[in-house]
Amino acid sequence: VSPGTAGARVRVVNPLDDQTLLVNAAQSIDFGGFNLIMAGAGSDDAPAQTLYQYSDERLLPAVNDLILFLGEGTPELVDTPIDGIDITVTLGVNFADRIEAERASPPLPQPPCEPQS
Repeated sequence: VSPGTAGARVRVVNPLDDQTLLVNAAQSIDFGGFNLIMAGAGSDDAPAQTLYQYSDERLLPAVNDLILFLGEGTPELVDTPIDGIDITVTLGVNFADRIEAERASPPLPQPPCEPQS
């Protein structure tokens, strides 16, 4: 759970087996200035694309901002709000693939250290 900010209140559902994905998602949400209210495993199959559900049309700009931090997905306006939650994110296979690609990429080269005089 992140410290309170003026950002949207986010719930993350991870239906994938890799629980480190929740850590990656939580870090991205926090870095983006959103409030992580709840995160946990889901029992349904993972969607191919991450799903961003929101119940108020005024939240679409926040959803689009969240997509910048978590990656591509499908925004979906839903009829039933969850009290205290603005956006529910269900991590998709594409999120897992993106994280796996980041893990597999070589680290950036570090500039040589120059001795201090």
